[in-house]
Amino acid sequence: MPFEFSMQRVLHITENEKKQLESEYQTFYQMFEQLANELLCLMKKKEEVQTQLQQELKTSVTVDDIKSQINYVENLEKRIEDQQRKYDQARERLESFQLVLKEKTIEIKKYEKLKSKKWINYLKDEKKREMKLMDETASLNFMRH
Repeated sequence: MPFEFSMQRVLHITENEKKQLESEYQTFYQMFEQLANELLCLMKKKEEVQTQLQQELKTSVTVDDIKSQINYVENLEKRIEDQQRKYDQARERLESFQLVLKEKTIEIKKYEKLKSKKWINYLKDEKKREMKLMDETASLNFMRH
């Protein structure tokens, strides 16, 4: 009698769900990294503009130029805030993805552990059947002689 794990279909479905989640996670992680890089670029740009503005203030510069630079910095700050908000939302979503993936992994391990226990019990039962068959065969051979 071949070994059959009664929960094999559930295990298979759960493994497929995990693979799908991992694929989605990978895609989302790449988007998260892109958001992070964009945020860093904006922050760097703001820092560069502020440094440039500080340098220009040491030389003669018009009020209009200063206003223009300040407006540009303020615009960068708004973009940074928006990007930071997107980044924070993406990080929260990524963390929830990680939690779901962890739960799926635990669920799969439980099924695999159950399958392993069932396999061990199956092997023990097979060994008992084998021993019983050998005993019966030995008894029959003994009775014939």
